[in-house]
Amino acid sequence: MKPFVQTTSLPLPISTNSLKYAPRSPILKSVGEDQTRSMDDFMWEVKRLFEAPISPQNLMSMSMRLQEQFTEKLQSSDTCMLPSYNHTLPSGDEQGSYLAIDVGGSNLRVALVKLCGRQVNGGEMRIVKMFNYRIDESVRSLRGREFFDWMADRIEESISDPEICKAHGPGTYAIGVAWSFPVEYVPCQTICCLYQSFS
Repeated sequence: MKPFVQTTSLPLPISTNSLKYAPRSPILKSVGEDQTRSMDDFMWEVKRLFEAPISPQNLMSMSMRLQEQFTEKLQSSDTCMLPSYNHTLPSGDEQGSYLAIDVGGSNLRVALVKLCGRQVNGGEMRIVKMFNYRIDESVRSLRGREFFDWMADRIEESISDPEICKAHGPGTYAIGVAWSFPVEYVPCQTICCLYQSFS
């Protein structure tokens, strides 16, 4: 299976509402006038529309709304807010290469991420290379360990890439895994999936 490969940093989430109501650029002409624009003008418009939703005020507002939802779910939901055995948070000073694995309902993403800490030239993180594998119906129909065998094959395929091997070097990988559906931590290194769309 040939994956989609992405080597650039991931963009921040964009609010469609913010884009919908963003003011029109003065560069755009009224109906009937010449609407030809230079590439620089077009790039200015795209940049403005993408950056408008991520102003500090909008980010603070989103953060406050998230905290309100977290507080509500902590009091009322046994599924949305599950206990975790992680007792420490990242410091932001971590350095080295890590394999990031994101398992969703439609895609498996595997990326080699370089963490540089806060003190190294202002750059905290860089995605060396990312692979995106589609989880189609044939993968969803896999049962039990077969799905995890499929995941293992895709991860092996990713870390065998020459660019990944060169960037990481020999040795084992430190791995972080994110699941897009609720999982219950039983002991520290075991999880039990509560529900998902797979067989």
